[in-house]
Amino acid sequence: MNVIDRRRNLGPADAQPLVFAAPTKQQTQSKNNKTSKEEPTSKKVFIETGTIKTSNGSAYLEHDKTIIMCSIYGPRPNFTRSFNDQATMKIGVSFANFIPVENLSIKSTNSINNVNNNGEAGATTSAESQSLEVSRNELEQLIQQFCFTNYQNLILLQNYPKSSLEIMIQVVSLNSQHSFIQLLSDILNCVNVALVDSGLQCKSMASCGYFKSSQSKEQSSKGDVELLVNMASDQNEILGVYCDLNDYDEQFKKGFEQCVENAKEFKTELAAYFLGCIAGSNQ
Repeated sequence: MNVIDRRRNLGPADAQPLVFAAPTKQQTQSKNNKTSKEEPTSKKVFIETGTIKTSNGSAYLEHDKTIIMCSIYGPRPNFTRSFNDQATMKIGVSFANFIPVENLSIKSTNSINNVNNNGEAGATTSAESQSLEVSRNELEQLIQQFCFTNYQNLILLQNYPKSSLEIMIQVVSLNSQHSFIQLLSDILNCVNVALVDSGLQCKSMASCGYFKSSQSKEQSSKGDVELLVNMASDQNEILGVYCDLNDYDEQFKKGFEQCVENAKEFKTELAAYFLGCIAGSNQ
């Protein structure tokens, strides 16, 4: 009986399998050192303006697989019976249907919840912050409210009486590793770029800085500390602060200063980008 399988291309009967030498410890360490040096500390941000031709200003922002688009419409005539001495602003936020928002959790103790009715910082609590799962609609409303409080103080609405402005934000793609605060910082920067592209009269060009730092070993169970600051860099005016800290201590001060520095650096890069666009259009 012939035991050879003629359907397969087999080697000779006395063939020996290949055996590769295992890498030494020095080779693995040198390889790890090279990869660690090549990996950047922060992911690059890709920005493009004028993506939506039918809008008065638009921006496209891509940061580490997170894609956000923003379009601004207006100022448009506001055909209402009452006379408005300044423009009315409307902000819309929408997530793509295929984006899972279950990974985005919001801490119960943040800067918004720690502000009382008088606009002053309320009493801090020593209780541990808890992660709250919110629905898609609640998440969109939270972003709308935070963006509205930021940009009603930045845009000179009094220069556009009896008019209306619409800012539409769309999250096209989301990196599952990004937190809510990191996503919110990308959204704010995308809106800041779209405002410059629209040509609306603002106090200054705004930029948002983001900070994330791991806590000490004793507080490692609480997770990382995150903070963002949206500010008008020219006037050093703080437009909005969002954080997940319980107490405003030295850790908050350190993160706040780092956010301000990151915002100024991002504003410098934005200025260089727009100057390059102007130089390219003049040629």
